[in-house]
Amino acid sequence: MLANPVTLRCSELFDSRTHAVIGNSPFNSYFSEMRISELARWARRNFTGFHFYVPDRPAALTLEALGYSPARAEKKSRRQANYLENKIARALSTVEAEDELSTILLNGRVLDEHRNYSAGHARYQDLFASDPEFREGCLESAAWVLEKHPDRKGPLTPTAIEMGARYFLAEVPFFLDTPCILGVQHSVFCYHQCPAFLRKLLETQRGAIASPNQGFIEVTPVSG
Repeated sequence: MLANPVTLRCSELFDSRTHAVIGNSPFNSYFSEMRISELARWARRNFTGFHFYVPDRPAALTLEALGYSPARAEKKSRRQANYLENKIARALSTVEAEDELSTILLNGRVLDEHRNYSAGHARYQDLFASDPEFREGCLESAAWVLEKHPDRKGPLTPTAIEMGARYFLAEVPFFLDTPCILGVQHSVFCYHQCPAFLRKLLETQRGAIASPNQGFIEVTPVSG
C-alpha cells in the first residue's frame, strides 16, 4: 500500500507509528475482501495498534438522505455493515490481529461505549449550527459522499445534502480527534481519499477544530 500523509504534521504522526484507524464504507465496492486483507497486513506492519472503523448507524442517515424511509434505511445499512464487519473479521484473523488494539469499531457501539465520542459529536454539531465556514465545509463534504453513492438516482437537493451532513458529522470525531475518543497518544485516520474540507482543517488548525495529535493518511494500493 502507498501512504500519502495530507500535511507535514500528518507525516510526523505517521512516522510515530502509534495508532491508526482504517476507514471502511459499507456501500463502497472499493472495500473488497482482498483490499481489506491488504489494509490489515499493511496496518499490522506499520502501527503499534490499529482499528478498523465501520460507520454502521451513520450509513442509514445517508440512505435516508437519498430517499429511503428510516426503517428501510436502517435495515439495509445494518445488513451491509454486518457483511463488511464479517469481511474485516476474516482479514484480521489472517494477520493474527485480534487483540484489543486491533479490533473493529462500529460507530453505533462507539456511541454507546465511549463518552468522549458523544462529547466530540455534540461539539461538532454545535459548530455546524454556529460556524458558517464549518457548516459549509460539512455540506460540501456531504454532497461529495452522496454524489458517489450507488443508490443516488438523480440530482441532489439542498434538503438531501443537509440530511447527508448528519452522516459526515457522525464520522468527524474520528477524522479530527481519535486520540480523545480512544485514549491513544497519536492517531492517523486512513482512507483512500481525503475530502478537501478535512484537508483544509488539518492544514490550518483553525480554532483547534482538529486535534494536533490527529492525522489523515491517504492509503492506496500500489497497483492502483
